[in-house]
Amino acid sequence: MKLETRVLQNLTQQQKLSQRQQQDLKILEMNNQDLESWIEEELEKNPLLEFDEAYETGAASCSQGDFDLLLNFVTNEQTLTDVLQEQIDTCLHLLPKELAEFIINSLDGNGYLPLTDEEIHKLMPRYNLDEIEDTINEIQTFEPAGICARNLQECLLIQLCFEDIPYSQIAIMIVNFYLKEVSENKLPQIAEALQIPLADVQHAITLIRSLDPKPGSRYAHTSAYVNPDMQVDVEDGEIHIQMFRKNYGLRIQTPVDTGTDAEAARYLNQQKKQAESLLGSIEKRNSTIARIMEVIAIVQQDFFLHHGQLKPLNMKDIAARLTLHESTISRAVSGKSILFEQQIIPLKFFFPSRVSEDASANEIHLRLRTLIDQEDKKKPYSDQKLCDLLKEDGLDVSRRTIAKYRDQLKIPAASKRKQF
Repeated sequence: MKLETRVLQNLTQQQKLSQRQQQDLKILEMNNQDLESWIEEELEKNPLLEFDEAYETGAASCSQGDFDLLLNFVTNEQTLTDVLQEQIDTCLHLLPKELAEFIINSLDGNGYLPLTDEEIHKLMPRYNLDEIEDTINEIQTFEPAGICARNLQECLLIQLCFEDIPYSQIAIMIVNFYLKEVSENKLPQIAEALQIPLADVQHAITLIRSLDPKPGSRYAHTSAYVNPDMQVDVEDGEIHIQMFRKNYGLRIQTPVDTGTDAEAARYLNQQKKQAESLLGSIEKRNSTIARIMEVIAIVQQDFFLHHGQLKPLNMKDIAARLTLHESTISRAVSGKSILFEQQIIPLKFFFPSRVSEDASANEIHLRLRTLIDQEDKKKPYSDQKLCDLLKEDGLDVSRRTIAKYRDQLKIPAASKRKQF
């Protein structure tokens, strides 16, 4: 077998983005807060960039007082950690503070403790297992009730232990031994097993369902800055869109005369080009976002003018209308929001999924919820019956889609909705 060495030439074509194009895409994807942080960095680096709110030409300049309040708004809600920390500080029982603070800082967003006693001991070896368990038990007496549980069953039991009301003891028995049967709506079997009337089981389950399965979720996790990109108003039946910030209060200073210093002249010229590039990228970003919002306003005008249902819309539709790539639309929409009737609304809200030519998932959800709320609780509608009822309303949806939307709405199947 003869081996040969050959040199081959292949011609390939690759598209590489220039630095300016990369910057355009990066700034397009930024939300207002990220962009303001970027601008602050550029102001520190570039001596020709100047910031003054007086230079702003967007909606912020027209109502600066209100905008400042909105821009600097921070939710004053307490975090779950804040609430529990206050109770540690005022607890009548002497707690090992370091351990207690470690535990409350380990809780997840729903208020559950994801660590076992052994895992805590490995991380805090100075405390033995008895001290850890005692501290957890004490924290479980804090508000909100059900906090620091390891699982749903323990969370419900903690809450029931503080409920000295009728049927609480039956409820405790059901949570301890029959949660699976509750989820399957096997109420007669529970009544038979406990040898009590079915009505008592129903009252106990009503009590269980009134408990909070996620006691930590009602509290803020972090302070949230509200910073919309556009303001949308309706006047005389017309939709008006205005960017809150057009140039972010930026302008380029005239370079000083460097005389014969060629190096200084080159440096200032380079800084000027970078400043112009930044302002150009911001202008391009705002123009793209505004154009997208204009299309949204046309498609969803019933929402803005009459508080009607959203129509089906996706990013591919807008990309086709604006002759832009779908990925550009996705970047422009990500993290952006509008202020409409004193509400902050993410742009993604206006893109309900398409389920038929004339109906959106938003509309199906609403109609589905209404039908189930109005059904006979002793003879709940099957998914096929719901499908038939929606068809009578002109909404052509498959039974499988009904099941999917029902799951999204956290509505159980007909067999589990049945009341006895």
